[in-house]
Amino acid sequence: MKIAFYFGHPAQFLFVRKTITDLIDQGHEVLIQIKKKDVLEELLKSSSFDYINIQPDVRKNNKLAALTSLFKRSKKMLPALRKFKPDLLVSSDASYAQIGYILRIPRITILEDDYKVIKKLALLSYPFTSTILCPEVCKVGRWKNKKVGYKGYMKLAYLHPSVFTPNKEIIKKYVFPENYALIRLAQLTAYHDDGIKGISENLLISIIDQLKKNGIR
Repeated sequence: MKIAFYFGHPAQFLFVRKTITDLIDQGHEVLIQIKKKDVLEELLKSSSFDYINIQPDVRKNNKLAALTSLFKRSKKMLPALRKFKPDLLVSSDASYAQIGYILRIPRITILEDDYKVIKKLALLSYPFTSTILCPEVCKVGRWKNKKVGYKGYMKLAYLHPSVFTPNKEIIKKYVFPENYALIRLAQLTAYHDDGIKGISENLLISIIDQLKKNGIR
């Protein structure tokens, strides 16, 4: 088979990285398309997979840019897809669902959130996709007939002990005291962050001060 993948986030690639390796080992042909997002391209390079970066520049963080980016991506995806002639499209992005619908290519949409959380993305994807691959606990609204649920979570696909071995040498690159805490912050500009305010700078400072009082640096 010829299978095309599109990734717009590192987690999406990590979810199927082992699957892609297995497919290639079994003799299937794979096309990978990506856009620039965090360390996604670095992960592709470290995995030694060939890929096409169809959006090397980071888009602006607003709703209009997100919508126009969808159309621009689809336009850039088409030439490689027409040349590759895939038997199957796999992605979390609405563009592959829509392109596959138009070209009559079976498509799998991979997601891990309930319909009500990603309603905008779902409305752009679910009507056009063939299959919604998601954790069994996820709700997909009125598209239940398209759902293929699995017992687990996307993160387990790349963090499960059977496929992931932590590199304990990495910690040596950082100077941490014996007791430390990691605080992860995000811009909250993703489609599923709409309406979420997050925490204030004052609250963050308060959390850090409280950690310090408890001997954590």
